[in-house]
Amino acid sequence: MKKRTVFTIIFVILAAAAIALGFYFLSKKEKEVPEEPKQAYAFIDEAYQKAARALPDKVYDTPIDGLFYSLSPVRFYGVKGGALAQIKKTETLRVSPVVAGKAMHFEMTVVTYAKQHFGVGVWQSDSGAYNDAFAVLEDMPAAFSSDYSYLLLIDTARVDSSANERMYSEMITVAKDGTVGGYLFPQNNRTTEPSGKLRTDWDCGTLQMVNSGYTLTGRKDNHSDTAQKYDLRITSAGNTETVAREVTRYVLPAKNPVFIKTAEAGWSICTLKAGKQTEISSFEGDIFKDYTVKNGFVVHKSKPLAVRMDSGKEIKAVSSLKKLYSINSFAKKMVILGKEENKEGKDYKVQKLMVADSAAKQASVFYANDCFDENSPVLLCSAGLITQKGGKSVFISYKALETLTHNVIQ
Repeated sequence: MKKRTVFTIIFVILAAAAIALGFYFLSKKEKEVPEEPKQAYAFIDEAYQKAARALPDKVYDTPIDGLFYSLSPVRFYGVKGGALAQIKKTETLRVSPVVAGKAMHFEMTVVTYAKQHFGVGVWQSDSGAYNDAFAVLEDMPAAFSSDYSYLLLIDTARVDSSANERMYSEMITVAKDGTVGGYLFPQNNRTTEPSGKLRTDWDCGTLQMVNSGYTLTGRKDNHSDTAQKYDLRITSAGNTETVAREVTRYVLPAKNPVFIKTAEAGWSICTLKAGKQTEISSFEGDIFKDYTVKNGFVVHKSKPLAVRMDSGKEIKAVSSLKKLYSINSFAKKMVILGKEENKEGKDYKVQKLMVADSAAKQASVFYANDCFDENSPVLLCSAGLITQKGGKSVFISYKALETLTHNVIQ
């Protein structure tokens, strides 16, 4: 009996000690602060800022590889030795075309780069139908077989965009000394818009289109600037023919040009094969309200979705982004810039820069916190890329990017 009592007492004491010890550890655990999950990214913030070159201006791209420009004032920047530097040797060419009876006086700042000429100018007035206009000057594209040295293209709807993105409605021949010849295409019976301006859809095109011999015309279909129905034309050896009808203004020039056609229930990307229209891909929604078309990509405005115009294929790499800033491609490289949520599901406003190289068959991914402006455009050339920070432009070469910490996706 005594032995049982002793064992019972020992058991009770051990049980009480175990319970007390459990409460002690439980209490300690509740007081401890749980560890934050380890950051899944290797950030390039400081390294990127050291490797990149900040420019004093906001720059825009041109059709010439490695040549960029700024406005107010006009400055040109060119790539030399893998770096981007201001080109100080420029010329001024005075050009005075007459549009709708109004003389526009442009002081074109012209640079010679890669054996090509390119100029930029702005004209402003205080009154009249035309108050301001943006113009570029370039070597006459071979397709038009003109005796004039230069082609002047004028955009009378001033917007904050690059020379490449603008739609030019005035295409005028210019001699080497600045003497104006005339319109590239006859302007007989060209009507005016309610504002008093000439119809901007009469003959128009982007630089990329015009340099490839393509232009758009709304002469037959449009009676206002809202219809946006055009005939697509190609000029070769000075001869112009219509190759597609009722297309929108978005055209990717190539041997088989790619363009967009709208319908009541959506829109589609089409191309020409053996002279016949072929649909590449179709989409729901409104192309003007729900999407933007830029750099050969169709991008959704409210969700991370980008589609290549030339193939209709969706770019899967943008699906991981919370927000797509911009996407661009040049030669064998494609660059995506956006904002991403981390793998733990918390929004750290992580910025993601991805450089895909089809020649090397790999993609390099970089992460940053505050290296780019929200919705920063990305401009490309063969030597590197340009983004924006604080409203100014920043250039970084591909070689400098290779030295930064990044994840390589094979």
